[in-house]
Amino acid sequence: MGTNYLYYFRLGVLSHLKNSEFVYITLDMLKIIDNVEIEEEHFVSALTKVKSHASILRDIRNDSFKHPLTIEMRELAATRRNLLRSIKRFAGAAVLTDDTVTITAGKKILLWMEPHNKDISYGGSKTHGHVVMTLQDKIEYGVVKGVEESLEVLGCKKMFDQVVSLTESIETMRNIRSEEVTEMKKEVSTKRDLINEDIRILLSTLFNCSKIPGVNQDLYITLSKKIRDVITAYNAELQSRLTLKRNRKDAIQDEDMQQESDETKIADIDVPAIDDEFSVDE
Repeated sequence: MGTNYLYYFRLGVLSHLKNSEFVYITLDMLKIIDNVEIEEEHFVSALTKVKSHASILRDIRNDSFKHPLTIEMRELAATRRNLLRSIKRFAGAAVLTDDTVTITAGKKILLWMEPHNKDISYGGSKTHGHVVMTLQDKIEYGVVKGVEESLEVLGCKKMFDQVVSLTESIETMRNIRSEEVTEMKKEVSTKRDLINEDIRILLSTLFNCSKIPGVNQDLYITLSKKIRDVITAYNAELQSRLTLKRNRKDAIQDEDMQQESDETKIADIDVPAIDDEFSVDE
């Protein structure tokens, strides 16, 4: 069976499983052991310690790290998106009027927002946050002159002020959520480490029992093999997931390299030859 129980059981996989998988593999191992009667004192003590974590296992399995602020943030982000699109629609309608002042104001707002049209239409919450910050900078540093006045002319100034206020609220909530979710994950990680250590002690005890000649040696060997099969099955699923993720990453890298190669070829075609740069005609 080898000389190292960590190597024999491949226990390193436990640290890389998802929370739900970690719970299920623990329960699967306990189910196997519960099907037999074992009286060895040290093994029973180690088994009782693992079983004592039943309530913690439930907490880990049910903890999805969802945060109550998420729904509110989505609602605020939706309102902000609609306001940004409304400002753009107001500006688009303004340039179709007969009033010169209104037309000029509409054109300035469209010019101000034009580099961000795609992000405004298709971007998510974080992207919209960056867009709002950039639009603010353009006003503050006068990149497009007269934007504030144009917003006033079209009655959109309050709308944009609300967009800025919503962005500040969303960012504040995002920071709070990030800190609290990080704490939640740390707590779950601590609980997992505690259970993981007791599982290692249990399997170390089982491994040692399987090496001692006696009446129950075959039983311990059989249990060891069954538990090893369970861990191997979870490890196979983990490796499959990691391989899929690695292949997806490689595919993206290959696509980026191909695109870069194509761009280089196009650039090479556009660059004049050395002889042409120093031709006699010059």
